[in-house]
Amino acid sequence: MDDWESELQYSSKVYRRTYGANRKTPYFTARPDESIPAELAIPTLLDVTWRYHPTITLRVPLDLFIDNNNVYLCTFNTKTELTAVAWGKVDYKKREAIFEQVPINHLFFPAYYVDEEYISFSTPFILTADSLAEIPEPFSDSKPYKPLDLRLKDGKLISTSFWRQTNKHIHHKPIKPDMQKQDILVTRKYPIKRHLSKIYETIRGGILIGYNEKKESDTLYKLPVVPQPYLQEFEFCNKKKYRNYSFIVPGHAVNIAEMEFLGKDIPKEISISPTPLPIFSPCAFKKDTLKKAIGTPMQTGREPYSPFDGNLETYAGGSSIGMNFPKPICVTHIRMAPRNANNMIVKGNRYELMYYDCSWKSAGKQVAKDNYLIFQDVPSNTLYWLKNLDHGKEELPFFYSEGVQYFIDKSFL
Repeated sequence: MDDWESELQYSSKVYRRTYGANRKTPYFTARPDESIPAELAIPTLLDVTWRYHPTITLRVPLDLFIDNNNVYLCTFNTKTELTAVAWGKVDYKKREAIFEQVPINHLFFPAYYVDEEYISFSTPFILTADSLAEIPEPFSDSKPYKPLDLRLKDGKLISTSFWRQTNKHIHHKPIKPDMQKQDILVTRKYPIKRHLSKIYETIRGGILIGYNEKKESDTLYKLPVVPQPYLQEFEFCNKKKYRNYSFIVPGHAVNIAEMEFLGKDIPKEISISPTPLPIFSPCAFKKDTLKKAIGTPMQTGREPYSPFDGNLETYAGGSSIGMNFPKPICVTHIRMAPRNANNMIVKGNRYELMYYDCSWKSAGKQVAKDNYLIFQDVPSNTLYWLKNLDHGKEELPFFYSEGVQYFIDKSFL
């Protein structure tokens, strides 16, 4: 399962385009004057989500009258807030919307579409499962199977079979706040990207090398951990002075966004204060006693100056990075940040926390003084969205539990 196409395993719905028309698509089932979201207004779409995810047929109550034959399940989009990814058929006699191939463990916003606008008709939800014994595994059959057909009623999923039993293993989890309030500490507006996580794995084992004036070298440090996507400090035992220091990742590009060479006894004329380490909580402040050495970046590979430009959004992609110094110095610490998208809290930027309660509502705005924000008295047990009001476009809603952000990219499962 881990080897199949990486994006498909995270996609909420999967479609194929066929050579023939599919009469079940909204292109054919919509009324003549009914608006259809552009992404689903394609007559040749074939829903094959069942091949990649455990899915069920879900019947959702439709308590209001709408003049549409189709309604939709939507996912979050920072530009328009919602993007339709699935359609459902409206059954006016039973006053319900029928959605086929709804996957387990994905967040959906039910809505209908009028005049290019999505209008909610039910609470956002996630289907969770204690057991998938009733649902055939993805990839286990080359032909569509008879789906498990469940109707949402009074918060429970009821079988549409003759016995009308409540399903004990699959649950409908609505997203709505409860009456309690909580303080929320946030450190990111978007999760770590999957391809960057793989790059961080390759940086573990990176080697710091010191060169003396005779070009003789010593290995000073081997990175023992996977680096995190922010500036962090590593200490090592070194009592020698070297004219040049370089960092390599054997067999891989270095992918380093920032690198600083530090020590306590670096001469004043070639040193400045180091870049402060990020502060992620009120108790994390630490007084700096180190000095940052000033030198000339080595001409190695692509973008050799990027790790020394003070910009987390640039990086070196060559085989090594390094710095030449005017005189031999003793370096005992390095501060480094791997290539990243800089989606942490940035000091000086303005942020707004939103929470979902039938619609997105503001829990307040703040200017970041450190690399974290605390929003007080926020409704609990719902979905949250942190907006950077100054920079960047990458944002994603998250859940919050026991002081931890769980983004809806799958990390909340």
